[in-house]
Amino acid sequence: MPSPDQAKGPRGGISGGVEGGIAAGIAEGVAGGIEGGIAGGIRTGIGTGVSSGIAHGIATAVADGIAEGVAGRIAEGVSETVDAVVAGARGRTRQEAKPVDPKAVAALAEALKDSDADVRHAALEALTKLRDPRAYDALLGALKDSSADVREKAAFGLGQFRDPRAIEPLSAALKQDTNADVREQAAFALGQIRNRSAVPALTAAIKDSAANVREQVVFALGQLRDPAAIDGLTAALHDQSADVREQAAFALGQIRDARAVDPLISALKDEAKDVREQAAFALGQVRSPRAVDALVIALKDASPDVREQVAFALGQIRDPRAIDALTTALKDSNASVRQQAAFAIGQLAR
Repeated sequence: MPSPDQAKGPRGGISGGVEGGIAAGIAEGVAGGIEGGIAGGIRTGIGTGVSSGIAHGIATAVADGIAEGVAGRIAEGVSETVDAVVAGARGRTRQEAKPVDPKAVAALAEALKDSDADVRHAALEALTKLRDPRAYDALLGALKDSSADVREKAAFGLGQFRDPRAIEPLSAALKQDTNADVREQAAFALGQIRNRSAVPALTAAIKDSAANVREQVVFALGQLRDPAAIDGLTAALHDQSADVREQAAFALGQIRDARAVDPLISALKDEAKDVREQAAFALGQVRSPRAVDALVIALKDASPDVREQVAFALGQIRDPRAIDALTTALKDSNASVRQQAAFAIGQLAR
């Protein structure tokens, strides 16, 4: 099982070629045997060749089992690799759909009453992998286990089941559990269920005392893509934690609401490089011409990772006002920036 940290959103920026990072990252996620691990697996490859936003675009597409949309989120030349991974993910899903012996589910549910927390944890892990609807009640009960590790595992399992009935108990765990790791996993699970009725509980949790919980909350809101979360996410752009601010920027890019443009433009000046990079990516996702002037200025950012992401964003927006700045970027000291500028100019010419 990936930890909640593995399942979070993007880290780092674009570097050289994309193929190695994507292939290695997705392979690790798929090998983990659960959809939630795909995003974490891709994060392994981010530092060696994948834009954080591009990586999570792929993670979302693979997790949802949708081949369409992948090609538009990655650099050219890796579509065959991604198609193979998507096919593998679909094949795994079909394999997991085999009938489960009711006796196995009953035995594992009974094991959740064992006096040893490690045994209960192992039983939950097995039930999660089976994904049999008959195990739902057992996982729900484990959400109140005396062991925080078991409660965390139960929250994760409920997220994998993606049953809307779990939204209320997971929301309660997010609000009331005394253990931050459990609250974090509850937030992740709510994002996995992909039901917008979880937005109020997640939005309230943006003010959680633990940074790791807040970070997971804003990532989950990005997965739900509900415009109702805009105000909470823009507020999170001012969080004291750079990781939370980064995730908030990514989430706003996922929602693609024009109301986020001005807050994201401000985030282009954040002291943390990763936040500036993610803000640039998000502006490219929103594709508002209002962002062009600010992005052109950001093409002179001190960080080559940020400059590269800015060039990519300008290519996404396709506003001719950016052509001069992108032409200048073809002479950037960083080869990856020059490469992305060339790609962006090609986008503008279409």
